[in-house]
Amino acid sequence: MTVKENLPIMVLTQENPHKLLFQFKSILWGWITLFISFALAIATYFALLTDETSWVALGTFVLFTLLFLYSSIYSFKLRRSLEINKREQLVKYKESSLYKNLQWQKGFQSFKEIKTFRPLTTATSPGGRRALNWSIQLISNEDEIFDLGYNQFGAMKRQKAEELVGRIAALMDIRPEVVDN
Repeated sequence: MTVKENLPIMVLTQENPHKLLFQFKSILWGWITLFISFALAIATYFALLTDETSWVALGTFVLFTLLFLYSSIYSFKLRRSLEINKREQLVKYKESSLYKNLQWQKGFQSFKEIKTFRPLTTATSPGGRRALNWSIQLISNEDEIFDLGYNQFGAMKRQKAEELVGRIAALMDIRPEVVDN
């Protein structure tokens, strides 16, 4: 059994007629977790000053302070990008974090399709219903999936999703697919 890592959506940051650049930077999450870590450190300090604090409570504060600090460091280091370059006929991918530094490039022939769909969500109803946003996925011949979009949710409107899918399909000369359920 293989575990598929659920990576965040890469957002379109640069575009011109021959190149699209999608990036994910987790700077915002880094600042949020750093703030939480700082607040927990203050709570730990005040818990340490009181005489009635148990070691379990103090240990819990310390543990969560360190976990959120680690999360902020990891988030500041995480970067992903995917560049679609028509002139070179290449897709270039870079990913770096605390534990890995991955970089590759593949020709357009290594990709089979770009598709958009509305994912099923179970957050608001037990039976599940379609989300409001549209997901966009670039799929390789090896069934690797790269989530792309205009924002962290993909695309909010069908028209924008179809526009991006059409543009990528035209650049790479691959099959576009719009799944409408």
